[in-house]
Amino acid sequence: MKNKIGIITLNGYFNYGNRLQNYALEQSMLSLGFDVETIVVDESYLSKYSDIDIKKSEVPKSLLKIMDVVYLKFKKIIFAKAYDLSKKNRYACFCKFSEKYLHETEFSLISDTDAKIIENEFSYFVVGSDQVWNPDYTKCSPIYFLRFTNKNKRIAYAPSFSVSEIPDKSIDKYKNWISDFKYLSVREEDGARLIKELTGINAPVLVDPTMLLTSDQWKLIANKASNKPNNEYIVTYFLGGVDETQQTEYSSFAKINNYSMINLGDIKDKETYETGPSEFIDYIKDASLILTDSFHGVVFSILFKRPFVVYKRRGKEQMYARIETLLDTFSLKDREYKNISFDKSIFQIDFEHVDDVLKKERQRSFNFLKKGFNLID
Repeated sequence: MKNKIGIITLNGYFNYGNRLQNYALEQSMLSLGFDVETIVVDESYLSKYSDIDIKKSEVPKSLLKIMDVVYLKFKKIIFAKAYDLSKKNRYACFCKFSEKYLHETEFSLISDTDAKIIENEFSYFVVGSDQVWNPDYTKCSPIYFLRFTNKNKRIAYAPSFSVSEIPDKSIDKYKNWISDFKYLSVREEDGARLIKELTGINAPVLVDPTMLLTSDQWKLIANKASNKPNNEYIVTYFLGGVDETQQTEYSSFAKINNYSMINLGDIKDKETYETGPSEFIDYIKDASLILTDSFHGVVFSILFKRPFVVYKRRGKEQMYARIETLLDTFSLKDREYKNISFDKSIFQIDFEHVDDVLKKERQRSFNFLKKGFNLID
């Protein structure tokens, strides 16, 4: 019987990067010979810790029911009916992707106490990647520090803090909980600094799970969207939006040079918005240029060696640290918006060294996982 790995990460049916990093981490562990499941954590866990039993079989796998559950959770968001329908259709695409490509548990965890029920079902638990240690997202919940299981089963694979400082009220918990990991890593240099300051531990900085798979592996799950242009096109993927000057700048550039525009993540671009992670991959892999403030927007631009420009996310500049680490790792700091001119030089980017860096980083990351799983000394 194979050893079984349980993944704890953020569960959501709305973010491309979240779904794709989850898929990549599962695939990486499957390649090491393990059975793998992503453990679904109920949203209520983030706001309360109670002694409620795990509700096995109460999270049905039927796509329609999952759609209904997710839709109800977001029904209070005030949108016009057209926007509301677009959101529901988008969630459906993400649910469909998750059902097809992820191995998620049939149950969801309600509390850290009851998480102990599943401890003996798994040989190891891996938390990561994504922003699982962002106190604003996970509310300092012990589940994301694997407190329910034996220390020897705890592995942190490239978790991200995405903040430069931990709130005073959470420092003691972070300090103690992070110190208790047998195998610890992080996704960005700023996170490594935080861990060092909190615990004195030098945590290795490892690449996001999406970079553990090759571009050819990603192409296997790519799916062409119905509105994908037949001519050359530019992709925009902004999670924080752009100002009017920036929008005018790239829109004029596209118009003058006869490029179509694909605006990922923009609900006003209805056909594009109502697509899932497989379409995201396909849009990126064939784009002439990607303009983005997204970490994973940059990741997939690098994997597919597509010219890109990276912007700082408006209102969340502290999240830029993970992108800085990524650009430094691949010697691509010149692709920051402040260094770019919107002329033909925008397409001039040197990817010659990328394969060598990827090979080295993948080896480091897989060696970390193999040591954590006692596959090598």
